[in-house]
Amino acid sequence: MSRLQQVWRRVRPQVNAVTSRVSPVRGFPDRHDIAPGIYQHQRRFVTAAPRVRPFDAGIYHLRIALQAARSAGIPHLVCPGSNGVSYRLIIKEPDARAFYGQLVAQQHDDAVYATWDGDWGIATRLARSCAPDTLAAAVDVLVHTYLRTDIQGIPSPYSVGCFVEPWVPSRRLDSRDGEVWAARRPNPRHSAVLWNDAQTTALDIPGIGSVPTLRAFLDDAMLTRPFPVDAVYLWVDDDDPAWRTRRDAALTALGRTPPSDSADVARFRHHGELRYALRSLEYYAPWINRVFLVTDGQRPDWLTSDSSVITVVDHNDIWDDPDALPVFNSHAITARLHHIPGLADQYLYINDDVFMGSPVLPRNWFTPSGQPVFQNTSSTLPDRSLRKDLPTHDNARYNSLDLVHEATGYRPTRLFMHGPIAQSRPWQAELEARFPDQYRRTAESRFRSRSDIEPIWLHHYLGYAEGRTVPGNLRYEYISMADPLAPQRLAAMKDDRRTQVFCINDDGAAPDRTIDAVLDFLPSYFPFPSRFEAGPAPA
Repeated sequence: MSRLQQVWRRVRPQVNAVTSRVSPVRGFPDRHDIAPGIYQHQRRFVTAAPRVRPFDAGIYHLRIALQAARSAGIPHLVCPGSNGVSYRLIIKEPDARAFYGQLVAQQHDDAVYATWDGDWGIATRLARSCAPDTLAAAVDVLVHTYLRTDIQGIPSPYSVGCFVEPWVPSRRLDSRDGEVWAARRPNPRHSAVLWNDAQTTALDIPGIGSVPTLRAFLDDAMLTRPFPVDAVYLWVDDDDPAWRTRRDAALTALGRTPPSDSADVARFRHHGELRYALRSLEYYAPWINRVFLVTDGQRPDWLTSDSSVITVVDHNDIWDDPDALPVFNSHAITARLHHIPGLADQYLYINDDVFMGSPVLPRNWFTPSGQPVFQNTSSTLPDRSLRKDLPTHDNARYNSLDLVHEATGYRPTRLFMHGPIAQSRPWQAELEARFPDQYRRTAESRFRSRSDIEPIWLHHYLGYAEGRTVPGNLRYEYISMADPLAPQRLAAMKDDRRTQVFCINDDGAAPDRTIDAVLDFLPSYFPFPSRFEAGPAPA
């Protein structure tokens, strides 16, 4: 491969969405409505597939390639892609002409495209207009459509299309057990395999069923989640009169006045975010094992009652001392999350104003060995010398970082992303055993206190110092509802849909126009009900 080709392979994923918009269109009349489910947009033909969700887009395109291989009776293998969404179909080079002949024949009325050898210019054609001999001569062919769903128009066929790779007999390797076949371009799993009955196994793909693959394609631990990952959400309904009565009584017992300022109200106020946060989980992280919803004797009226889908955890279920309840302090709650019965050793702690915005994978939060991955921002804590004047949440962070400094000599200052936070249950239990007084005092603090610790910060920073956690990175957006540009930022994010995680934070200063923009944005970004919902979606 030439140097230019190597450079192109590296930059191709970043530029394909732009270049694909201007690729030539051939094979259909130049009019808007072409066929049921197909329409013309600018210079490409779009397939309307309303119910294809992002994690299903790879399966959608694999099915197209599989149909051609099966119809032609061609031996084939399915190899999972490295992004967790797409698949590769592997055939033998002598069968390539027959495969592509069948692919072209079966796509007479569909807007299925073929792009070969990574060229998103003149080498992008509707499959029906391609010469099978031209496709058979290519190193690989990406079979794809330009999908339009009610969730999104998927902008990057490269990330969801199905690569077809004709493999050749190996010239470097030989085996007594059969012929060795090799990829002509690096494959994400293996570039040379022994293709025989002993090595062939089955891979079960939702919506397709059992497909043939090789054991070698399933061996890569760096790309495979070897453990379950749960999700834990915190939620409160501030409109609940019973909850308000409990809160006000607890404040009065402490000699404090119930809150009336917008900052305290915003800490509990919700705009129906949980419904859409759970939809985002189902759309973009379907690999999550179990979902727990931690509440104070509350339950959304739209939530399913099926405990196999979501488990509602009351504070009474995780507190040893019932006299410490009720509690209205997120520091206290996070200090007790690792006591949830049945919780997996690896879990994500998520607030209900946090959403998955595009497909994400377990490796975004956990290494293959189970180490939590944390994401910093470029923001830092205020100057430590201002500590006595800091808000209680910043003070709790410094209390945690003091423990880190005493144990390691390090003084971290950078903030974490307000997104899903990876947690290790055994590590949190070990921290509670090492700092029992701090955990107990925080768990007994009904409201935020200057003696609190922030268990999440202690978990990540002491874990990092001791080799228990590692840093990572995500495409992330934080949108404050007080930001005058919040409506425009939401609109831009809806159009782009590349953000992996975003937070829409209500800090109590949101103007009505921004609240209206959020209420419009959430159902448009996440239109389909999830399995977590029993009742109808709001009007």
